Amino acid sequence: MSGADTSPARLARARHADEEVRYRATLELDPQAGAEQARLLELLDDESWRVRSAAVERLAAPADPAPLLPALLAALEGARTAGGRDAAAAALVRIGPPVLPEVVERLGSPEVAIRLAALAVLGDVGARRTAPALTARLADPDPNVRVAAAEALGKVGGPEAAGALLAALDSDDRTLQGAALAALHTLQVAPPGQRVARLLEDRSLKPACYRALGASDDPVGWALLTSGLAERGRSAREAALGALGELRARVDEAGQARLAASVRAVSAADPAVGASCVAALASEDPLVPAGALAALGWIGDAQHVPAMAQLAEDDRLRPHVEEALEAMPTGPALQAALWRCLSSLSPVARLAALGALAGAGDASALRALAEESGDGDTQVQAEAIATLGRVGDPRAVPALGGLLGDDLPAVSGVAAAALLQVAAASSEGGRAVLEAVRARAATGPSAASHRVLGVLGERVDLDALRR
Repeated sequence: MSGADTSPARLARARHADEEVRYRATLELDPQAGAEQARLLELLDDESWRVRSAAVERLAAPADPAPLLPALLAALEGARTAGGRDAAAAALVRIGPPVLPEVVERLGSPEVAIRLAALAVLGDVGARRTAPALTARLADPDPNVRVAAAEALGKVGGPEAAGALLAALDSDDRTLQGAALAALHTLQVAPPGQRVARLLEDRSLKPACYRALGASDDPVGWALLTSGLAERGRSAREAALGALGELRARVDEAGQARLAASVRAVSAADPAVGASCVAALASEDPLVPAGALAALGWIGDAQHVPAMAQLAEDDRLRPHVEEALEAMPTGPALQAALWRCLSSLSPVARLAALGALAGAGDASALRALAEESGDGDTQVQAEAIATLGRVGDPRAVPALGGLLGDDLPAVSGVAAAALLQVAAASSEGGRAVLEAVRARAATGPSAASHRVLGVLGERVDLDALRR
């Protein structure tokens, strides 16, 4: 900062009509200098969110924020605009635990806006010791404050917060019940299935009820969740699918088998479930298509395969597509559907379909994957190699072994990992991989081949590794 840039000059620029000038000047103001501190507090109410953010940054900067707390609390209470109150709250959050006693006191303010701002600060600071004060606000006379208290408890977490939110489900305030369900979902605490069954009688609570069941370990909760796939309302149905996507990712193999059986029973009772799952594949919430893919895989109707395979283009959803296709009955109907849709798929999505075919024993698909493992497109090549590893067929070993000497680690490293997957899949695969890497160790060893030999090799391979 130049010597000519005096405090009056900075203050003048911090009042400039141009937003960019005002923003840059705000970043230079000293929060511990009287006049500049006062201007920073005024700028919390600026019309520009960038300027407000800059003021928050500067006001939270001092190593000892204690002298600023009275002024920031006054700004929280005296802000002219909602943006100004939010900015003052953000500065208090940045300061953290030292603000808690004073902010908790504001929960008793006669002004609803102040109580709401205090709840927002306490939730974002996230100190569990504030749970009792937050719990008390669940009985606030204002419905918005009650909802904000539930949201804050969901951020704070801990057994006391979870207990308070579970108790709030017995309220006769439907809005509070919905907020409590959402907060419990944030905490990954599922209400007992019987309690959710009662709440599901209220149509407005169905989406929140189903979403909360994504954390359930209760058989009653699981049955309720899968029954939600037959809901006529889209929001409730997609909430159930999102929870199914969440549940599918965290349960063990036995749990997945129980879910699969339940989904198939629901689909048998209502043939429209499959079509509803296909429609949900377009959801922007990634958990919803993940749940829909799992359900479609368990339902096992080959007519849905083209829609499922299309989603393999999305990196986030490709593993879900692969798992869903692998879950389907490996009969002629599945293979015919996969071959028919291949030409309409992107190169990466096509690999997922070929992987499902190869996993079902189709030799032509395995050869096609081996050819793709030499593709000039690095992404396609890497995906093809990884797919061969996942399929685990020993016939892929020659193609994968030939890639161990590739100059690109992204290719040779993925090939090494794929070979180890093939070796783990069967004793035949283990023998084939070990023979291949031994041959390479004798003729053209590489770092990738050494890696595989180091995992699978025996005492007789020590001399080759030493050489």
